[in-house]
This record gives sequence, C-alpha cells and structure tokens, in this order.
Amino acid sequence: MSLYTSLLQRALIPGLGRLYNAEFTRLYGEWQTSQYWDGARIQEYQWRRFRTLLAHAAESVPFYRKHFQNAGLRLSNFQSFDDLEKLPILDREDYQRDGLQQFISDRVPAGEMIRESTSGTTGRPFAFVIDRRVTASKMARLLRENQWAGWEPGARYVRLWGEHRQTLPTRLFYAVFMRRVEIPAFTIDRDIEHIVHTFERLRPKVVEAYTSAAVHLARICRNRGRRLPPPESIIVSAETLTEQHRTLIQETLGAKVYNRYGSRDFGNLAHECRLGSLHINAESVLVELEDHPAIGVAKNLYVNYLD
Repeated sequence: MSLYTSLLQRALIPGLGRLYNAEFTRLYGEWQTSQYWDGARIQEYQWRRFRTLLAHAAESVPFYRKHFQNAGLRLSNFQSFDDLEKLPILDREDYQRDGLQQFISDRVPAGEMIRESTSGTTGRPFAFVIDRRVTASKMARLLRENQWAGWEPGARYVRLWGEHRQTLPTRLFYAVFMRRVEIPAFTIDRDIEHIVHTFERLRPKVVEAYTSAAVHLARICRNRGRRLPPPESIIVSAETLTEQHRTLIQETLGAKVYNRYGSRDFGNLAHECRLGSLHINAESVLVELEDHPAIGVAKNLYVNYLD
C-alpha cells in the first residue's frame, strides 16, 4: 500500500465522506466487512434495513402514509419479504400521475435534497429526488465495486462518460480521492490523439466507460494501429455487454473487462467480480425476478431500495 493510499484510507475517506453525509464512513466500513457475510446474515441485515425504511415511509411519505391508511396496514403486517405483495409496484407513470411531492418524506430538510433525472434512454427522462444520505450510500457501494476490479484509493482512474451535473463535494471527492479524470464519451473519433496522450501521461489503473464507448475506442485503436498503455481493468455499464464486445475490448485494450449493472435512480445494483459472477449489492437493494408474461425466456426485474 502506497503512502498516498494509506493517507486516503486513514484521513481523507472520513473527511470527504462527511461532505456527503455522516453515514458515509460508517457504511463504507460496514460494507467492506459485509461482503464476506453468509446468505443468512445478509438476509437478516436486509430485513432490518427494510423494516426501518418501511416505518419511515409509512409515517412520513404522503403516498405510503395514505396507502397504509386505505389498506388498513400496520408494520406488524410485515413479517417477511413475502409480505412485499401488500405494497404496490410503482413505475414512472405513478410518480408522474401522483406528483413527485407525494413520494418525498416530510422529515427530510430541503437542503438535504438533490434533484436528479435519468438519461431518458427508455423514452422520457424521469425526474426524481434523493437525499445526501443516499448519495453517500451510492458512493460507498461504488468504491467497494471498484476494489473488486482491482482499484485502490488513489489509483489513477479514467472515465469515458457523458456530461453529468455534480455538486462541489462530489467533484472534490472524485478528483482527490479517486484521482478520476473525465473524458467525453461522444467525441472519441475527434479526440483520439488527446485520449492516447492522456493514457500515456496518467497510465490509469482502471478505466470506466459506457459499453459502446469502450467498444468504439477499441475499434479505433485497432483500425488505426494505436496502442494505449493497458490498464488493469475496464469497467463497462449503461448498455448490454455481449461476449463478442468483451473479447474485442480485452484483446485490443489489453485489460480485463468487468460488467456493471445499475441505473441513475438506484445506483449500481450488481457488479462483476474477478471470477466472472455478478454480485448484487444486497445491503442496499432487494432484487426480485418474475416471469415475463409475453417472453418466456425473459424475466421482469423489480428492485426494492433499502437505503
């Protein structure tokens, strides 16, 4: 472990974490341990967090407060995850019809709220609100996942991504703690010389990219005979990763590819490990699969957020 990494682990993680929320340091430390728990302990942890969240929603979120009253529900009606069927399955139309304010807790101060929006890849962008505690949780998960891909605090990190609004604490966290450098994902053709120079100067350990951006970069390097200093890992997300594309990226850019599955609203749900398995962030999400009514080989994915 380098001196810089040691400094980050001991001093900057707690300090920068408090810029997000006091919960960050606790969650980061807790989830460094919980990734080794067995299934029974994880399920007990999930249930405890779900009960806390359910009580919070029933008491302070207008939509759920009304639902509990109309359905005659109490917390005692929920004894296991099988009782989730007593809660409605929501989609973006529900939020748009009832109004976003109906889903915001009246206990959260306005200064703690962060307005976000999805990218709109499935149609219209979906606007939603999270609080700073959720941001801290998402960051704690992100750091743990990156470590699965060989990253360590302070290691150089290049990200090929689209423009995204970030708060000052977020930008500071990425720049100082993750040493992350952003490269636009949509101008790779035009900026290839700049990208090559950036890789040669930084020699990043980890690269994160849209799947399509990583594929496009690999094709340009192959077709133009350009070679990048190979990182240790390339993390791809936001789009489907095929085995053909995985092979192209790995063979051309010289790094192991890790697949990540997530969304803007929930954050990262699952991340690939060195052995090739996708691991669900079970401390923060409860994932349910149900048969798709029209496509027999497909499954509907339902996510229950526990943060």
